[in-house]
Amino acid sequence: MYGHSSSYAWGPPAEISHPTTVTINGGTVYAYSKYHEDASAKSPGAAIGSGYRAGTYVPVVINGGWIYAETNTFSAAIGNGDSDKYGTSKVEINGGLVTAATTAEGAAIGGGGQTSASTASAAGIVTIHGGSVKATSTGTGDGVGNSAGSEDAVHIWNQDSVPVYEVPIPSAACEQIVVTGLKTFQMSGDHPDDENHYLYLPVGTYSVRVYYPDYSNIRYEVVVTTEGVTVQEYGFVQTYQVTANLTGLTANVPESVEAGKPLSFTLAPERGMASRPPFR
Repeated sequence: MYGHSSSYAWGPPAEISHPTTVTINGGTVYAYSKYHEDASAKSPGAAIGSGYRAGTYVPVVINGGWIYAETNTFSAAIGNGDSDKYGTSKVEINGGLVTAATTAEGAAIGGGGQTSASTASAAGIVTIHGGSVKATSTGTGDGVGNSAGSEDAVHIWNQDSVPVYEVPIPSAACEQIVVTGLKTFQMSGDHPDDENHYLYLPVGTYSVRVYYPDYSNIRYEVVVTTEGVTVQEYGFVQTYQVTANLTGLTANVPESVEAGKPLSFTLAPERGMASRPPFR
């Protein structure tokens, strides 16, 4: 799906008790908030989210898919539109591969709005519970957060309202990333021109394994603090697929075995098959 935002409206805010929610469950989405030379208005809405001078925020929920969103306006790529002063940005990401970029005042993910007191974006919440989320800023808006000049905070939380921080994991072309004792992140692709996937984790120390289609995996130790994140590789592990072709026998053969580790399993005759004496 391709799209861009150029909608606008002018007037007092409407009272909307149940705003529309934008929900993405899968597929491929390209969305842009751009200024257009031939447009009569110079203030597009968010690429994914609320419109220009919207009377309320529009929640965005991403459960899966491959999403690319970009803004070069006061509006967020994913979140609030320009001058969206009457509501609060609310973005929830539970899965998928999300890439968002800002080259201007709006946040890549989160707040949009101009910088004067009368149009500053309200505070909001970005909840990241899954998937890989890459948000970059080469403008004055935040990568994940608020628009330039806004004095209100955007909280970046997990589903338990605990602050989370971006953790880049070298893992291009992987199938899944397992954070021991916390969560398994299924990966359905890569970010454009990037060797990393980006998890959001609370403060703590984690053992992380990256699994690839060829059964190999790499382990990392990750330390997350409020001051920064360190990712240390512990080594590459080659894993071999195990295939057993048996006739008249059953066996608890494992699907794979790591290089250098013993392979063991038990053979037993199928029910109804006579047992044979041991081979000598």
